[in-house]
Amino acid sequence: MRMELIQPFINAADAVLSETLQSTAKIGDVSMEEETYRRRGVAAMITIVGDIEGRVIFDLDPPTAAKIAGHFAGGEVEATDEIVRETVCELANQVIGNVQLALQQQGYYHGEVDGLLGPLSRAAIADYQRDHRLYVTSAIDQPTLQSLGMA
Repeated sequence: MRMELIQPFINAADAVLSETLQSTAKIGDVSMEEETYRRRGVAAMITIVGDIEGRVIFDLDPPTAAKIAGHFAGGEVEATDEIVRETVCELANQVIGNVQLALQQQGYYHGEVDGLLGPLSRAAIADYQRDHRLYVTSAIDQPTLQSLGMA
C-alpha cells in the first residue's frame, strides 16, 4: 500500500470532519482490501484518473451521517436515506473543494470550487507541484498538502 497516495485524502477528510463536527476526529486503521469492496453504511466514492488511478471511498453508518447532516443543517435532522446519502457525498465534495480553494487563492485554479477532481483541478495541482519543485503527480498527495499548509 502506498500511503503517500492515500494519506492526503485521509488528512483532508480528517480536516473536514474536525471542522464540521467542531471536535477532534480519530483516524482508525486504514485498510487495503483486495476483495470486492462491501459497503458497510452509506458510501461516496472519489474516482481518480490520470497517471494515478483508483478510488477513495467514504463509508459512514447512517447515525453518523445523520449527525453530520445535523451539523450542516444547524440542527437535528431525520436520518432518511436521502439525507444520509447527500451528507456522505457532501463530505467527499468538501475534501476536494478544500484543495481547489487553496489552489485558487494562490492563483493556480481558475475554475469553480465545486469539489470535483476534474481536468482543471488536476492541471492546477500539476502546475502548483511544478512551481514548488514537487514531484508532479496531478494528484492530491502528501507533499502537496504539506506545501499548501493542509497536512
